[in-house]
Amino acid sequence: MSSTSSERVESLVKWLHENAYWREDLRIESSTFGGLGVFLPNELEMAEDPLLLRIPKSNLLSPKNASIYNLLVDYEPENDEVDLAGDMYGVIISVIYEVALGSKSPWYAYLQSIDIAGSSVPVCLWSEDDKQNLKNSEIDMKDLLSDAELIDFYIEACSFASAQKLVVPIPEVLELDKIAFGTDLDRQEVVDTIKNQYGDKLTAFGRYISAVISRAFTIDDFHGLALVPAADLFNHIQPSMVEGKIQGNENIHFVCDGNVCDICGDLESNVNEEEDEGDDDDDEEEEEDEENSDEEDDKEEKIEEITLDYIKKMEEEMKKENESEEDSDTETMQDPEEVSTLTLSEDDDHPELAAELAESSKCCDVLLVRPPEKQYSYEVFNSYGNELSNPYLLQKYGFIVDDNVNDYCLLSVQMFRYIKDIKSKMSKDKAKQFDEKLDWYDKYGFEIVNGLILEENRKNKSHDHEHEHDHDHRCCDDDGCEDGCCGEEEEDIPESWQLSVRVYYNGDIPKQVYPLLNLLDLSYNDFKRNFKSAKTERKREKVVSEFLMAREEKTTESYNKLIKSWAKDRLARYPELVASPHRELIESLVIQEKKILAKFIDKH
Repeated sequence: MSSTSSERVESLVKWLHENAYWREDLRIESSTFGGLGVFLPNELEMAEDPLLLRIPKSNLLSPKNASIYNLLVDYEPENDEVDLAGDMYGVIISVIYEVALGSKSPWYAYLQSIDIAGSSVPVCLWSEDDKQNLKNSEIDMKDLLSDAELIDFYIEACSFASAQKLVVPIPEVLELDKIAFGTDLDRQEVVDTIKNQYGDKLTAFGRYISAVISRAFTIDDFHGLALVPAADLFNHIQPSMVEGKIQGNENIHFVCDGNVCDICGDLESNVNEEEDEGDDDDDEEEEEDEENSDEEDDKEEKIEEITLDYIKKMEEEMKKENESEEDSDTETMQDPEEVSTLTLSEDDDHPELAAELAESSKCCDVLLVRPPEKQYSYEVFNSYGNELSNPYLLQKYGFIVDDNVNDYCLLSVQMFRYIKDIKSKMSKDKAKQFDEKLDWYDKYGFEIVNGLILEENRKNKSHDHEHEHDHDHRCCDDDGCEDGCCGEEEEDIPESWQLSVRVYYNGDIPKQVYPLLNLLDLSYNDFKRNFKSAKTERKREKVVSEFLMAREEKTTESYNKLIKSWAKDRLARYPELVASPHRELIESLVIQEKKILAKFIDKH
């Protein structure tokens, strides 16, 4: 949270005490990791209350809570690919309008704590010199240098602002007075005008994007993405590589009930069932509502007079109800055993807030899962992506970390150049046959290969971890067990065969590479006789296992030699760095990528 203004922290803490639960002994101070951080006074005993923050979902800055949500929903976009009411687009434009509202916004104190003007500029808006320095880097390989998507979003946001200007004033960053939105415009002319005449506003818009995406959390099926005041105060700490596996070092977890009705946001909602009922049922409900309106008003008045004792009693009841519910498989669902008893303040100035905080299913929590360490002055860290490589950390959060264990280097360009070279020496018919093999692999083969590799890994894992289990095959009793022996562990599966040829941080390559190279070497006659004739999944799995998964030592050495040449080619393609605004950061990123490629070369 290096771009959070320290002089506005007091206002934020005051807002938190009025709109959330914020643990009183938490301190917000300067961090050696940059900017401000959250600290505990000393090493906390894990037996103590682990709840650091609880905030009602109704107080999150999400599109559905924002002042312009109805306008976003009713707006018909000119670009169908940009849904201003949904996901990240909706959060960003909602934040822009809430900032423009100033002190009239319910989140004014929170937004004042964010230094939007000091937020990083997205990589795609960096200077041409920066982009030249990033050529051949993973950022380039992943097509993160293109600004087309961001500009499309900006054009749609400005068009929306222009269409709503009679209802709500246009925020300054979205006001382009020289472009006549609502008329038939040539897109390229609009893009050129924005870049040439409104470059500063485009950059400011980019800073809004960075400020928001670096803070947004996934909430539930109703809110989607949202900003969670104070949850974004915790600095990032990178994971470690322990015995070849990535292990997180964060102190906290962000949790909330994720499975809610996407229409009303309630748990176990019957909205969809009610919509399917006949008009007669609707009429009966309306009549019943009218008859009982006075009674409901009386109930509401009684709830407004709620006492602290009642709050605590209600909280205990909610806790008992949660404990009786079945466990959810959703990752974002709170574990009732993890949710602590909320210690509310002794005053009853905010009874409605107390009632909301007592109902944990309607709140988001930040829970302490690992005590802070003395070596970091008891700073409390979060992880903003134990699985994120440096290119995605830079794109989303504006920073990279040294020796990122999630980094890898793609060799896809070299592989496709190799395939192109093979086909260039073939006749037209032979090249067509070669493409048939790749088409089959794309449709069936790659998925089968992944399945076989996963099965092999599970068998090896079961064998390797026998020492962790007793003779009854029960889970090991070590509370610190994080090796996956007590549950399913996520496997690192390449997104596609086209992206499977890569070198990992430790210098290894995916097992998927060798079956692909076997396929490239496979004769068309063998392919036609065995693969094309395999019409069932079982037969396809059999031929893949027999022809593609089998590896002879001599063949493996030959393939490693080929991949080594690709790694050397990739190394040679990094440009000489020129002076640019982000040269130092780019140099650090490139050095780490070169080290990864060198590890594979040195191994072979």
